[in-house]
Amino acid sequence: MIKLFCPLCILVILGLLIASCSSVSEVSDFKNQKIELVKTQDSTHINTYIWGYYLFGFYPIVSGSDENPGSTTFFRDTASADSAVKMLTAKASELGATSTTGISTEISSTGTFSFWIIYFCDAQASGNAIKK
Repeated sequence: MIKLFCPLCILVILGLLIASCSSVSEVSDFKNQKIELVKTQDSTHINTYIWGYYLFGFYPIVSGSDENPGSTTFFRDTASADSAVKMLTAKASELGATSTTGISTEISSTGTFSFWIIYFCDAQASGNAIKK
């Protein structure tokens, strides 16, 4: 039994190390549709997503980086609404936006394998970056 359990544990740990992620995506082609309350066409919709694995849902093991999307961090609580909004506003600033409107966030946490010892936590934020 132990001969089967050890390789399985190693595969799970490797999967945790590789799998954590964060991403930022943007859309600026609205097919001639205006965003409500925006008097300029120079706007971009931004969506950020960050997730990771937590011990008992509270202690971060591995998660996506909020400072460098696409990278992994260890033992940092980054799968949060704060981190997702931080990534959103950083991207808006990078695009030269003067304001960000309609920010909405969503967070979730789900116990996965191993009897809810390891939790998958994720956070998303979206908003409209406006250049005036």
